[in-house]
Amino acid sequence: MKRRLLTAAAACTVVVFATTVPAWAHGNMPPYIAFWGPFSEAATRCQRMLGLAAQRCVGEVLALPRTCPDCDAAELSAARETAIMAEEEPIRSACVEASSIELGFRGVDEALSDLRRTCTNEPVTVGQLVHAAADVAASADCSERTKALAEMLLEDAIHVKRATLDVIATRSLQPSQRLARINRAANRLAKMRTRLDGLLAEVCVSPPPASFLVLIELRADCVVDGAYYQSAYQCPR
Repeated sequence: MKRRLLTAAAACTVVVFATTVPAWAHGNMPPYIAFWGPFSEAATRCQRMLGLAAQRCVGEVLALPRTCPDCDAAELSAARETAIMAEEEPIRSACVEASSIELGFRGVDEALSDLRRTCTNEPVTVGQLVHAAADVAASADCSERTKALAEMLLEDAIHVKRATLDVIATRSLQPSQRLARINRAANRLAKMRTRLDGLLAEVCVSPPPASFLVLIELRADCVVDGAYYQSAYQCPR
């Protein structure tokens, strides 16, 4: 888990914008989103790369069973390692020790460690959720659409949450403006889930419950949590 250096503002606040109670390493609580950022140009460049790398890596590893259907466990593990290593170099190019520390990491190595953990764990968890829902589908069409829409929601949810945080990280916003952006992102994703529920109902006699897509969106929080040290999006534990 992340071990972070807290800012004075974060240390003073006792409110956490989260619906779950995560377990932070050494008891360190991430900065409340209302007081997170803005950061320097170098730090925001690093932050964007961390977020992009996490999304790309998780997406690539999650797709491995489809892109390499004949791969055995060892080959899938090797492909995952290749995907992780491919994202490490851009991070080392975009992030230096000072910028990573400004973002709340202890250094670039910790940011890379978080990327590795996220890219290793999240595709497994998401895959388990998707397969559990697809396996009980009444038809092959329902099963395939369940898988496709779950991956679509995960990708879009990560993108929306990353984009929201990237703006907050860059601009000098009032606390109320920061929270308003988080709420707008949540409303946008709620509408997306409603639309996807409708698409599932078109081909599924007994579609997965609405809670299925909620759980998929929560895994997007985990991917974002692995790259952004803040309180708005926390991985459920």
